[in-house]
Amino acid sequence: MSGRQTKSAEALARFLADMDLGSPKMDDDYSLRLAEARALLNPPSKQRVKIRKLHPDAIIPTYAHEGDAGADLYAVEDTVIEPGDTAVIKTGISVELPAGYEWQIRPRSGISARTKLRVANAPGTVDFGFKGEVGVIMDNVAQDHDFPTTEDIVLYTDGISSRMAKDDEVDCSYHIRKGERIAQAILAPVASATFVEVDTLDESDRGEGGYGSSGVRNTEESEDNWPDEELADKFEREDD
Repeated sequence: MSGRQTKSAEALARFLADMDLGSPKMDDDYSLRLAEARALLNPPSKQRVKIRKLHPDAIIPTYAHEGDAGADLYAVEDTVIEPGDTAVIKTGISVELPAGYEWQIRPRSGISARTKLRVANAPGTVDFGFKGEVGVIMDNVAQDHDFPTTEDIVLYTDGISSRMAKDDEVDCSYHIRKGERIAQAILAPVASATFVEVDTLDESDRGEGGYGSSGVRNTEESEDNWPDEELADKFEREDD
């Protein structure tokens, strides 16, 4: 950056520091532009995250591609999750996060798309102060179904296998093997809040509307666009 660009950036930084983002004279678009300017002046940098191996076979998280948001987490031991069961998949690592950050534990898209395994509390949270072993809580939401097969077949999806082995039934248990990628961790900044008790809240367009109050259809659509009256009658015409 040239000397002139540096001075301009410093001047803009001082200007932004003096601005009152809570001023009622500022609309949402203006506040957004100011936030974007702040982001340009303070671009994100790679944070140093300390990883401690709690097991000799543990694998340090890795990014599959440069610029990926999520780092892959690996199972440190074999685990079988039966249909309807929940298990904590151990990673064999603990982590020291930088102050002001959390780890968000999210599912891997391949597992979610091709199996019945779900990260139960997605996104899970690893707090800055937590120094214990990182685990991934997984549900097997599958149910046993009849399936015409007489062979013992193992189906592999993203490294995770399910077995069809009960004569004419599918055994929807999943076998997660040591060293397999099970979830991804995203390093995310955390904004802390100061909670203040008040008697009233500022008004908004939405107000107390919730739980489907905005409806499921485009409000500009007319009822003439529905394919037939019988189908239209199955849906409520008014918002909650």
